[in-house]
Amino acid sequence: MKKYTNKIFKVLLIIGLLTSMLYGEFKKGSIAEGNSELEIGFTEKYDAKIIIESISKDRTECVGIFLIIERKTKKRMLTIHSNHIYFESDENLLEENMIYHISDFSFREENIIYFQDFNFDGKKDVAVLDEEEFGPYGSSVYKIYLQDGGKLKYSPEFSQLTQEYMGLFEVNYKRKIITAFTKSGCSWHQYVEFEVVDNEPMIVKVVEEESDIRDIPIMHYLEKTFANNKTVEKKYSAIYDDGFDKSFEYSFRVEGDNKMFLFEYHKQLYYAFTNSKNIIKLLYSGDFKCNKKRQTLSFTNYRVKYEISKRGILVTTPTKRVFIKAIIDLEKRDFSELLNLNFTNMKRSDILSK
Repeated sequence: MKKYTNKIFKVLLIIGLLTSMLYGEFKKGSIAEGNSELEIGFTEKYDAKIIIESISKDRTECVGIFLIIERKTKKRMLTIHSNHIYFESDENLLEENMIYHISDFSFREENIIYFQDFNFDGKKDVAVLDEEEFGPYGSSVYKIYLQDGGKLKYSPEFSQLTQEYMGLFEVNYKRKIITAFTKSGCSWHQYVEFEVVDNEPMIVKVVEEESDIRDIPIMHYLEKTFANNKTVEKKYSAIYDDGFDKSFEYSFRVEGDNKMFLFEYHKQLYYAFTNSKNIIKLLYSGDFKCNKKRQTLSFTNYRVKYEISKRGILVTTPTKRVFIKAIIDLEKRDFSELLNLNFTNMKRSDILSK
C-alpha cells in the first residue's frame, strides 16, 4: 500500500478519539509511522480500524475500508467499504468546534462514527457515516448496526431515519425515546419521537412548528400523538422571541401562573394571554384605546371588553365583570411608558373613557 502523510491520519485520529471520549470508553489510539492504517480504541471490547486505499488530489477525502474488530479474539465484527471518507483540513484540530454533540438539531458537522446504545438494550451499537450531503439539506446519513447475539447486525429501519431526517437522531435514555428532526426552509420544523419495539423505531409523536404567515413573533404548533391505533391532534400557538425585534414589552403574571403580554412589532401593538405552559389562549392585534388619565389600555374582542392597567385586567362580558389581578410584573417596566408610545392601532380616548 502507498504511504500517506501523517497529517491525514492525525485528523482521523482526533475525530475518532473525540468520538470515543463522548460516546465510548476511551482507549488510546495508535498509528504506525508511514502506514496507511489508522487504529482507534473505542471500548474495552472493540477496536476500530480505517484502511486507506486511495486519496483525492485535494487531500480532503479517500477510498478506504472501515473495520470494527473484537479486541480479545481479533475477529472482524464489521467491514464497510467507503468511497467517501472525509477529512478536516484545519491545522488546529483541537478547537472546541471539533467536539460535535448530537443534542442540538441545527446544521452541524458530525463524527464519522458513533458507538452508542440505540435500541435501549444496554449494548453499544454502531453508527458509521455513509454518504455526505445525501440527507435533507445536505445532512449526514449513517448506517446503523445493532449488537445482536454477539454480532453487529445492519438495521435498515434505524438507518432509514438518518435518510429521511436530518443527521443522526437524538437518544433519550431516561424516556427511552429517539427523536429525529427535519425542516423546510426557516419557517417549518418537524420533530418526531420514536419508541423502540422489537428493535425497530415506531412513531409515537410528531410536533410541527411553523412561523406565522403575518411575519409576527408567533409560532404555531401541530402535535400528533399515536397510541392504540388512534391519532390525537392538538393545535396551539406560542410567542417566539428569537429572530424578532420586539422593541417594547410589558407583561405580568396572574393567578394560575397565566401571563399577559403587550408587545410592539412593526409599530403595531399586540396583546397575548398565555397559560402556565406558555400556550397562547388569546391573541389580539386590532384597535386599542388608551386613557392616560386613568392609566388604562382597552380593547373589545367578540363583545368582550378587556381593560388593562398595572393592577391587572378587567374583563367585561354582556353578563358579568371579572377582575384578574396582576401578581408579578415580569418585565419590571412602568406601564405609563407604554401609554406614552405611538402605535398604528392605538387611539387616545380620554374623553370617551370618562
